[in-house]
Parts: sequence; structure tokens; C-alpha cells
Amino acid sequence: MLRPRPEFEPAGLELDLILSSVGLVDRPAGKGRQSPLASFVVFPRLDFDTVFDSNLFRSKEETSDKIFIVSPSLTVRSDWARHSLELAGSANVARYARTATENYEDYLGRVSGTLDIYDNFKISGAAQYAQRHQQRGEIIDPGDTSGATVIDEGKVKAGAEFTRAALTLSGNAESVFSDFVSTSLIDQDDLDQTEHTLTARASLEVDPGTSIFVQPKYVRRDYDRDVDSAGFRQDSAGIEILTGVRWDASGVTFVELGLGYFRHEFDEARFSTIQGPTGSAKIVWNFTDLWTLTLDVSRTVTETADVDFSGVLNTRFKSRLDYEFLYNTVFSLKYEYADEDYDGSTRSDERSLAGFRVKHLFNEFLFAEIDIKHERLNSSRDTDDFKATGGFVRVGSQI
Repeated sequence: MLRPRPEFEPAGLELDLILSSVGLVDRPAGKGRQSPLASFVVFPRLDFDTVFDSNLFRSKEETSDKIFIVSPSLTVRSDWARHSLELAGSANVARYARTATENYEDYLGRVSGTLDIYDNFKISGAAQYAQRHQQRGEIIDPGDTSGATVIDEGKVKAGAEFTRAALTLSGNAESVFSDFVSTSLIDQDDLDQTEHTLTARASLEVDPGTSIFVQPKYVRRDYDRDVDSAGFRQDSAGIEILTGVRWDASGVTFVELGLGYFRHEFDEARFSTIQGPTGSAKIVWNFTDLWTLTLDVSRTVTETADVDFSGVLNTRFKSRLDYEFLYNTVFSLKYEYADEDYDGSTRSDERSLAGFRVKHLFNEFLFAEIDIKHERLNSSRDTDDFKATGGFVRVGSQI
């Protein structure tokens, strides 16, 4: 939660000014007259990354390479007193210096908005479509080392929030449709799936800045194939109930702690139910004007592409320490740790990541970043161990 720097934030361009400059619309003439398009602001951005990775395939036998990434993006955002509307598009085009089979083109389009029905009641919605590539070393990575796994993904989300006195009620529904693109070497259709998530939350403010909450969540995963190529039914469903406390000390310190229970069942009788206590913790602590500590702890069930396991119980810890060396220069240290228990097996993995980043803001139009990190996986299955060191240099421009 670093302090805002408005003089380094992009100002954007009025949409009607852009369209009128290329002759697509006429700007209204006359005093006090304004085009409706003037209430939309356009924010273009372009990043150039040079990346080094010592272990592309996250395996014992390391293959290193350099990657060059171009990332354009464009956001159109409303500037209304009430309600909001945003349209966004972005792309990441990557080219590898030696391993051309890993080249990828990711892109995303999204529309989102909110309606302030009353002062104490609002609804929101979003829809997006993306083509992305599978990160190497992820739990669900099918392991095809001949090229990046491409995923076509659609997402829709709707939410509502109602506040009355000290009570706040909110709910969100989200559906994600994932199509893993098959190649000539591997059939990815077993992984094609739809995930539905329903989350509700009731929060009661018991003291200024302090509230208690209860949060139930339901998740359902339906695979396109009723039975996968190994003869198993992959569909599953789970519930989670958290209760906890949230404390926000005027933007200086934020703490949210939750404890509860989860249960995840699989349609396949061979796969056992994953259940037990769960919890979450989110902490942001600005212990001086220049230092910020961020902590995040979570526990989730992750699907796996391995037919020998029903799922993975993933307990994850993330931390980041930010130091404002100068007003326009921030140093960051991060450390992440994950414990992954494969249900129905003695296999367990430990993942860790340590990294360093520095970001410098030249002005509201230009910035640069340097990032260095080291990853390691220690698995009870020795063949899956890996370590990787990498980093990137980024130069970004924005308006």
C-alpha cells in the first residue's frame, strides 16, 4: 500500500479529442457544449521486456534462454460522478532467442462496470475473453516441452453489495470457461473445463475500522468430457466457510484474518474427498512512511493433470517488503513458499521463490523496472525437482 504519487500517474486522453483529431466525430462547438464522449478517458501503455530464464521447462535438465516481450495495452474508462464503465484490451507477444517453439502471443479483452442503484446499493459486472499460455512448472501443466500450452479462456462475473448502518452484505458469481488447445503431440481435451464460483459475505462493523465477517463459498468444476482418456470422472465440487475479523487503521495498517473449514468432493469414486480446517490472512503494514510490509496466506484445492491424484491441497505464503528509497524509486523484496500435498498419495512438494525488484518513475510518461528471482521445487518425487533463476528489465511508457 505505497502512498499515491499523482504527478506520476497517467493523465489519459479524452476520447472525443482522439476521435475528432482523426475525423471520426465532430467536437460540439459553442460555449458550455460538450460531447458525451468527453466523459471517457483513454489510457494507452506500451512495455518492452528483456527476460532471462535459466530453466525454461522447470526440469532437472536446465535449458536457458532470453525472451523479448512487447506488451501494448489500451484502457477506456468513464469519468462519471456515479456509475462506471471500462473497456480494456492488452497483448503480450514473446519471442525466444533460441527456443522458438516456446514463442507465444497472449491477448485479452475485457468490459466491466458498476451501477450505483442507491447510495447503499450497487451492482457490478464484467466479461472478458483471453488467450493465454500455460506457465511452466504449474501443478496443472501437462508437461509438453515441445511448445507453450495455449488456453482460450472466457470469464463472466456479476456482483452486488448492500450496506445498511453497520451491516454490509455482498455476493459474487463467476464462471470461467477454459479450452486447452491440443497439439499434434498431446491431447489437451481432458483439461477443458468450466468452473463456477459463488461467494457471499456478511460483515458487521463493531468499531470504527473494525468488522467481523462470515464468508461461505461454493465451487463447481465441470469438465467437457464426462470421462477422461484414462476412464475417470473428473468433475468436482467444494464448499468453504470462513469467519474472521477485518481491521483497517486509516490506510496505515490493514489486517484480515479468517478461519474455517473446507470440503471438496469428486465425482470419481476412486478419488477421496479433500477436507479439513482452512484459513486466510492478509496484512498490509506501513510501519514507517517509507516501509511497507505485505503478507498473504491462503489454502486452496488445485486440480492436477496427473490421473494418479484427485487434487492438491495447496497452502501458500506470500510476502513483500517495499522501501521507498526516493520519492520516485521503490525497492522491493519478496518471498513466497507453498506446501503442496497430493491427495491419495505420499507425494508432497515444497515450492519457494525469492526475488528483488526496483522500479523507477522518470515522469508521468516513462518508467523502468528491474526484477531478479530464484525459484526452487523440492519434491518427494525426485524426478520433479528443479531450480530456476531469472529476471527481466522493463521499460514502459504511458499517457
